[in-house]
Amino acid sequence: MPIQYRENEAVFEGRCEPEEADALLEWLRRTPEPAADLGTCLDLHTALAQLLLAACVRIAAAPPDRFLAACLATAGSPRAAIPLYPLDKPPRAACT
Repeated sequence: MPIQYRENEAVFEGRCEPEEADALLEWLRRTPEPAADLGTCLDLHTALAQLLLAACVRIAAAPPDRFLAACLATAGSPRAAIPLYPLDKPPRAACT
């Protein structure tokens, strides 16, 4: 199983495919302060990466791939450097 779910942490291992997205979404919905351990993740589908970013998941361990680690570097914190909304309007929901 590519993603192991613990109380407040999801551990991603090996190749994590889009078929895992529904289970990840459900776990994110019921986990108040989620964290992700990608230390042994070799490949992360963009659907899963988008969920991690949208849910502001704290990255407990970065993936070994430097590009993927850089893409997820903003997870878990407000992304002021990446405007996802019109600059003249505040965001509807922000990561805290």
